[in-house]
Amino acid sequence: MALGSTKDSVAKLGSEHSSDAAAVTINRRVMEVCDSIGDFIEYWGFKGIHGRVWALLALSAEPLAQVQIAQYLGVSRSLVSGVIAELVDRGLVRAVDSSRNSPYVALTDFWPTVASVLRSREWMLLETVRQSLEGFVVDAERVGGDSIGQIYNLRRAYTLIKMTETAQNILRLLIGYPTAATADRMTQWLGHVGALVKRFKT
Repeated sequence: MALGSTKDSVAKLGSEHSSDAAAVTINRRVMEVCDSIGDFIEYWGFKGIHGRVWALLALSAEPLAQVQIAQYLGVSRSLVSGVIAELVDRGLVRAVDSSRNSPYVALTDFWPTVASVLRSREWMLLETVRQSLEGFVVDAERVGGDSIGQIYNLRRAYTLIKMTETAQNILRLLIGYPTAATADRMTQWLGHVGALVKRFKT
């Protein structure tokens, strides 16, 4: 665990809400979820603490103030303040009201944020691969000659280009995931994804 102490935080949660052993067990599980989501969200370009704060707010039945979040996670109030500001900017949490010490709630429509990361990172990585492959093929065909075919496999390069383009199409569908979709739109979207995956396998 990178920040704070789960054991200490669980003790605080248990003493604040109940001395019952079952409550302490549930609180410990909540902290484990926060840690797990924190570890996972690091992959998407965030720090672990961002995921832990968001997860705690998402699981809490009531809005939480920054001081409560800091106590629960065993971190400083100043750290939580900075994290909350970033999460608000990304549309992942919001304040309940406009007061200075307003508590916060998590927003569960986080896909636009994930899609933004996919566009700026994974998409650009695939695009770089595609462009480099196409550049190789263009120059190889321009030079021509049997020597190129003896050293490099152009047919395989074309296959790699098609695979990269298919991966980009799948990624494009993921980025365009219908977060507020009707059942019909969702079914249509899943159909497109299934067709592309089948094409990718063949």
